[in-house]
Amino acid sequence: MKIVIVTVALLLNLLVYWRVAVSEKSWVNILTPQFLLSIPMIYVFEIIYLVNVENYLSTFGYLIIFSAYVLPLIFFAGAYVYGAPIKFFLLDKTDAVNSKSRATILLFSAVVLYLPVLREFGSDIFNPRAIYTATRTGFGIAYFGSIVLCYIFFIYILFRPAGTRIEKIIALLFTMVFGYLHGSKGQIITVILMGLLYYSVVRGVRLKIMAFLIFFSVFSLMGGIVFFSMSTGLEFGDLLLSMTGYSDYSRNAVMLIDADKGFHFGRIFFEDNFFSRIPRAIMPDKPKDFGSFSLALQYFPERFYQDEGAPAFGIGALYADFGIWILVFLSISGFLSGLAAKTLVVRLRRHQRPGDFALLCFFCGIVIIPVGSGYLLPEHLVLALLMNGAFPLMLVRKYKNE
Repeated sequence: MKIVIVTVALLLNLLVYWRVAVSEKSWVNILTPQFLLSIPMIYVFEIIYLVNVENYLSTFGYLIIFSAYVLPLIFFAGAYVYGAPIKFFLLDKTDAVNSKSRATILLFSAVVLYLPVLREFGSDIFNPRAIYTATRTGFGIAYFGSIVLCYIFFIYILFRPAGTRIEKIIALLFTMVFGYLHGSKGQIITVILMGLLYYSVVRGVRLKIMAFLIFFSVFSLMGGIVFFSMSTGLEFGDLLLSMTGYSDYSRNAVMLIDADKGFHFGRIFFEDNFFSRIPRAIMPDKPKDFGSFSLALQYFPERFYQDEGAPAFGIGALYADFGIWILVFLSISGFLSGLAAKTLVVRLRRHQRPGDFALLCFFCGIVIIPVGSGYLLPEHLVLALLMNGAFPLMLVRKYKNE
């Protein structure tokens, strides 16, 4: 029955994606980043796991968690396809103009910020996963700050009117290599998804289904290669089953439901959003077991104390706070996110501003500020304002009269 639940949820995802593809007349569209990430990690890997491994988790838990995956997507797509953009946010008639020098400053700042990490762990430069595990604590500003600056650099290059195709390709490759040196597979994929979203939504590039299937196959192959290259002691024959570990946060979420230990009534959500925003350099005694990490300590104490990446619980952390009400909260959030995405797409097609694109990435599930926990909409709003010209040293605004 659990395989049936996951399969039905997968088919609903495909149906929603088809509806948006028909509406946009392109198989690469606003849902593509979520599709490329969720289909393998949430659905395909979980089906493979259920087929190969005996599972004692409850059918009820699977029904709740996979409903929590599907409902927000349905409401997001519905708002995006059938909803109207929010007119108030279309009143701004300014263009943001960025220069190559500003992108270069950002790139230089990113490299300088990450240099202390590379100097300290230079012996692991060809084993970046070791750098990733060694910088789990105490390197937040250098680690996360450098990759965020590099992402912004890449976005600026994409939106530079005078930029050439070669320049964009070089920026893409550099940012991917820079993400690889951070030891994170997700950061490499993030760069690809940003480029994909830019060309599909902003530039209006359309792909038919056969071209999309070819792209999806290449993307999947690249994902497998990156995963294998960053895994140690893994036989190639065990690659697929090992990759099913990326769906474990769904099973961890179901485990929370089955444990039935009561609700935290917002404590986990509050701590995730409070402590995650405070760098350890400012608060040296910041607890390690705050928010969802306290769940990892409770259910996986040995892996928590290893400090090499505690197991995640995904939306299970929200369930631990609010129970079945998360289905309502996530559906509302999906609907509002769909309206926001619709509005930002209209703004981008009228005035191509990099800050709007950074905010659109957030609503499309592309992580530009990868701090690990917390709902980072306020930070992305501030980032969008800075990139669109609120900070004159970073961007110059040019006003046009219609």
